[in-house]
Amino acid sequence: ILTPILLTPWIHGNDGLGYYMIMRSFWIDNDLDFTNDIDHFDEKFPDLHFPTSPITQKPYTHYGIGNAILWTPFFAAAHITVIVHNIIAEIKIPDDGFSYPYIMFVSFGSAFLAWCAVVMTYKIAKQFASQYAALFGTLLLWFATPLIYYMYFSPTVSHANSFFAVTLFIFYWYH
Repeated sequence: ILTPILLTPWIHGNDGLGYYMIMRSFWIDNDLDFTNDIDHFDEKFPDLHFPTSPITQKPYTHYGIGNAILWTPFFAAAHITVIVHNIIAEIKIPDDGFSYPYIMFVSFGSAFLAWCAVVMTYKIAKQFASQYAALFGTLLLWFATPLIYYMYFSPTVSHANSFFAVTLFIFYWYH
């Protein structure tokens, strides 16, 4: 219910771009040369700084690939949506990975995965407490931490996805 209201799809500074450009470059450019990604976002974020490899003379990112892996189904859904839209509509959407549908689907992906983690947290808590205490504890975790911020207002950084990955590990470890 909150997702359409609160979700703010955008690439947020170095972290958001550092995670996003790994996936975009791999799937759209079929390489890991981030030069065009950095150039694309340079006017929005003039303070961007990504180091250059002394061997390849190309920029690299120290951000991990975990977000790119988790976002891939959402990115693929965006790509298919854009391609289908471009087939049937007069006004074309760039299928370059930079356009709004890609950012929207990936942002939704972070919110969705974090919501799945909230549900898993509730299911684990129900094993140790009453249904109401588990619900209260889960809602407290959700509202008393920065999780809502990272789910809805800064979804392209790693925190919502990290919450999902850790919760998934604990969920399967417990069960």
